[in-house]
Amino acid sequence: MRIQKINAYFKAWETKDCSELADIMTVKGFGVRTFLKKTFFKLDTLTEEIKTSNIIKYEIKHIENDNEVYHIKAIASTKKTDYDLELKITFVHDLISRVYEANETSDFKRIKCIVTYDGSTYGGYQKQPNQDTIQGTIENALHEITGDDITIHSSGRTDKGVHAYNQVFHFDTKSKINPETFYQLLNKYLPDSIQLKSSELVQNTFHSRYDVKTKEYVYKINVKEYRLIFRNYEWYPGEFDLDIFTKELEKIIGTHDFTAFTKTNDLISSERTIYEASALVVGDRVKVYIKGNGFLRYMIRNIIAALINISSGKADYTIDSLLESKDNSILKDIAPASGLFLNNVEY
Repeated sequence: MRIQKINAYFKAWETKDCSELADIMTVKGFGVRTFLKKTFFKLDTLTEEIKTSNIIKYEIKHIENDNEVYHIKAIASTKKTDYDLELKITFVHDLISRVYEANETSDFKRIKCIVTYDGSTYGGYQKQPNQDTIQGTIENALHEITGDDITIHSSGRTDKGVHAYNQVFHFDTKSKINPETFYQLLNKYLPDSIQLKSSELVQNTFHSRYDVKTKEYVYKINVKEYRLIFRNYEWYPGEFDLDIFTKELEKIIGTHDFTAFTKTNDLISSERTIYEASALVVGDRVKVYIKGNGFLRYMIRNIIAALINISSGKADYTIDSLLESKDNSILKDIAPASGLFLNNVEY
């Protein structure tokens, strides 16, 4: 069944007949990136591209199935030339969700890195003008090493003051440096607040953001007393009932609409799935672990603030009532960025 849908997808490019696409592709999580580096997030814009494309044939040379993901080697032909391609096609509920193409004959290598950083002195992960950022600092170091302007792509963006134990990013380079030891050289050009833990060569169809299966964050709460020296790495909110906190925390587990815990963005679904949520007491800290398939902006910090308000008797709402409300005007407080760490990313 899935192979038939893959063939139907290729056939649309060959015949310019897109009538079957709506039956074989899902709208949810939709994304197509062609080997020409054009990206489409809607079926209608993809359809327009297909109808004007000069591709006349796709020939599958090899196909491997890894659960929901199909790795394919194929040849795309135009009247003028052929392209050797690597493709990755992802299915959700037996419908094509994402297609990622890469030119196999490209001179570029794709390198995946794991990095840890102290975000307290940076304006966030994402590169911004006139600000020191994690992305900007790493890209500057890559430029010093290779002489090229390289853009890195991460598993996601962390806000100003947020830290990471295991952030993941990838980049493409023509450099001859050994991918397995690239991180060691890069660390020599990075400040002590940013350090790479590993680097490796990956397939050209790997993507640090779109291939993520789960992310886990940990939020650190000090339950004893305010400690100035740790103010950038924990939050001291005052007294609260840990039993109530833990019981309310468990209510976020499952698939919910988290509109109440983020800024409104009509272009992005607010539905997320939380697989695990727990509070672990370690000395005078409570470490709150939350693992899910993705997170909205400020979602975890809003959840933590809501839990503190509820468990300290300051709130007239519960986690259940916030989820049901889908109203992002209810929460007035947000937990500080200082206590939040990106703990792990799984692919």
